Amino acid sequence: MKSICFICLLLPALLAKSQSIELRAGHSLISGDYVALRYQHPTNYSFEFSISAFLDKSRTHGLNYSASGAETLIEFPFSLFKIGVGPTIQYENEPWVYQYRSFSQKLNYGLATEGSAELFLTDAIALTAFVNQKYLFNKNLGQFHFVFGVGLKYSFGN
Repeated sequence: MKSICFICLLLPALLAKSQSIELRAGHSLISGDYVALRYQHPTNYSFEFSISAFLDKSRTHGLNYSASGAETLIEFPFSLFKIGVGPTIQYENEPWVYQYRSFSQKLNYGLATEGSAELFLTDAIALTAFVNQKYLFNKNLGQFHFVFGVGLKYSFGN
């Protein structure tokens, strides 16, 4: 019972006004569809943290490529624009091309950079546009991954 009371007392602090979740959809340059769920958390400094889980899927030229992963960014807001940088990791899969590779050989990691803009519709809801460039270290799976798209963002506490 004490734990439940403690969590209830901390819940308003955890759902501060500037925390938000965002659903993103977009397109990658390998002609794939991209979807991501993102959580953003502010700090008392001039930067914010975000973490997102994503899925990139493509069916072109007889290939059935998919990449799923996560990234954590430190974002620097400038009015309605944000610039972010941070680590990323993704698991790449294509049943025909990667069929003899182990799990660790299909894992790719690197650095992600991002630029985004926000247009607030209400105090709680905003439309976003973003571009995301990943620089990946496993050269066998590809070094670059570019994604662009739009999102719908909801801020807690409003």
